Amino acid sequence: MSVGESSLASQLRVLSSGAKFSSRRKDVVSLLFTPEQLDRMDKETILEMAVSGLIALGTRDTLVMRLRGSQLFSSRSLHTDRAGLPVREADSIAREVREGLFALGPYLLLPAAQKALEHLIQRFAIHRHDGEAILAAFLAFHETRTFAKLLAMIRWREGETRWEFLRHAQKKGSAVARATLVGACLRDPSILQFISEMARRAAERGGEAHSQFVAFWTTICGEVILRLGPGSKTSRRSVVTALEPYIVRGVSSSHESLQAGAKAVLCHLASTTRLDRSKVEGLLSGGLAASCEPEGGNPRGLARKLMAVASLCHSQELEVLPEPCVRRLLALPGLADALVVLCDSPRFDA
Repeated sequence: MSVGESSLASQLRVLSSGAKFSSRRKDVVSLLFTPEQLDRMDKETILEMAVSGLIALGTRDTLVMRLRGSQLFSSRSLHTDRAGLPVREADSIAREVREGLFALGPYLLLPAAQKALEHLIQRFAIHRHDGEAILAAFLAFHETRTFAKLLAMIRWREGETRWEFLRHAQKKGSAVARATLVGACLRDPSILQFISEMARRAAERGGEAHSQFVAFWTTICGEVILRLGPGSKTSRRSVVTALEPYIVRGVSSSHESLQAGAKAVLCHLASTTRLDRSKVEGLLSGGLAASCEPEGGNPRGLARKLMAVASLCHSQELEVLPEPCVRRLLALPGLADALVVLCDSPRFDA
């Protein structure tokens, strides 16, 4: 491709010349093209399309902007044979792929992101090497046709057996129903942990667009907890064990979306499950009390935060607050006004 040649001119040149990938596989897959279309395109053209997609996305997201400078989208990528790399270089590529997919995570449904993914599929065979990383980036879109197309490409590696429940959708090329995902979380709490880790990483390392993954986690947790009825084969303890570290970390997080999500999950779980008393007291004395910082003298804002403390005490039938919690709450400016607001709330039974 000559310097300055436009994307359209490049593609027309490729289509007219019949240029192909030098190592076309019979089992070729593509997110954007039919096998016949892909067979008439060269790798330089697909890279150019990918970079143009990153440029479009980069105007709204610094993570994507930084991705443009990675080796994944450099001219060097055109000569990388991932299958033949030494272990250290292969591991480096795998790390960059995980970071790249994470950056693209919120944008799966946008054509610009799909162009970047097409390059990663064709040059780095992410569908063969990075199945779990693909899920970590895009599982929140499990009900969409685009996710269904990506899922159908994935070839699971040895040991990735927990994703067996996805095989039916893979074979059919269909989206994954929410009930299917929730049922899998109930059967195997490690999947619930996987989604919890998605939310933690999104909040702590992602941009504003990644907050949707925290909302996804909160929703999935709520549906899992609702299905923990008397007839459930999953023990409440296994779900509590899976969620506990993420709740503890979340309620004391400085990231507002994760803190709010963790409080919602905690209150939902506590309303249906008797939690370990020492863990409840630890949450009250630590993260929950610490999160009750005044909002610029706004008593209603502080009252909303105190609601989580009150809800946990009520659901767990805790009559006396732990002393460290009391000390932290008494030190809050505006506590008296916030308690008045809280007691007047129709959601609060004084």
